[in-house]
Amino acid sequence: MNTHKKLSESRIFQAALFTPLAIGSCLLTVIAYFNSNYSICFTSDCINNFFNLYKYPLSIMGLGIPLSAIAAAVHRSEETSLQIKASQNQLDETLKQNKFNNYIKHKEEFTEFLEKLEGVCDCKFTDPLYLYKSIFPKNSYRRVSFRAHGHHDLNLFPNKFLTDLKNNMWDFVAILYDDASDNKKLTEAILALHQITQSLKLSRNTTTKHDSETRNLIWPDNFSETSFKNLQRIIRSLASFSTFEEEQSEKRDNAMNLLRRQGSGHTRSRNLLAMDSLAAEIDDCL
Repeated sequence: MNTHKKLSESRIFQAALFTPLAIGSCLLTVIAYFNSNYSICFTSDCINNFFNLYKYPLSIMGLGIPLSAIAAAVHRSEETSLQIKASQNQLDETLKQNKFNNYIKHKEEFTEFLEKLEGVCDCKFTDPLYLYKSIFPKNSYRRVSFRAHGHHDLNLFPNKFLTDLKNNMWDFVAILYDDASDNKKLTEAILALHQITQSLKLSRNTTTKHDSETRNLIWPDNFSETSFKNLQRIIRSLASFSTFEEEQSEKRDNAMNLLRRQGSGHTRSRNLLAMDSLAAEIDDCL
C-alpha cells in the first residue's frame, strides 16, 4: 500500500470489496442461465425459492462488506503507522537541529565569555577554539555537553586540561607561601605561571602600554601579583563556565596547609617581590 493513499485507492480495499461481488455475480448469472423458467411472484413460497436458489452467490457477494471493513481497518493501521514514523522522523530532525544549534550557540557563548575575560584581565586569547576543544573535547554537531568532560566520553570526569591548570596553580601557590623558597624555587614558580599562560594560549594585549620593557611576560608590570590574580581569575572562570568540579589532591592539600601557616601573608609578599626581580632577568629565556 503506497504512502498516504485514500481508502478508495487502496488495492486491498478494492479487492476485498469487488472480488466477492464479481464472483457472486458470475455465479448468480450461471445459476440464472440454467434456471430460466421465471415468472413475477411475490408470495412467500416464491421469495423462499429465490433465496434458496441464489443463497450461495448472494452470500459470496455479501462477503464484500466484512472483507472491505477488515481492509479499511488494515488501511487505517498502516496510515497510523506511517504518521507515527513521520512524526518520529520529524522529532529526530528537530533533535538533530537542536543539537546543532546548541553546539553553535555554546561555542559562541564561550567565545563571548573569553572576550569578557580579556577585558577584565587585560590579555588576549589567541586560540579560543583550542580552549573550547580542550575543555569540551567530545562536543560536536551531533552531541553537546555543557560540562567539562574527558577526551573519550561525555560522561567521563574530570577534564584533564582543567585539572592540569589547577595543579600548576597549586604548585605556584605552594612555592609562593613556602618561607623556604629560594631563587631556584621562585624561578620554578615563574616558569609555572608561564606554562599556564602557554596552556591557555594567552598573549599580551598589544593596545596596553607597560612600563616594563620585558617582551614575553603577559603582565610585565607588577608581574607576580598581577599574573597570579589574573590566572587565578581565568582558571576559576573557566571552571565555573564548564561546571568543573576539582577533585581532592595532594598538591591542593599541601598548598592549603602552607597558606594557613602563621606568617604566610608576610612570606607571600616577600616571595612576590623576589619573583618580580627574577622575572625581568629570565624574560629572554621564556
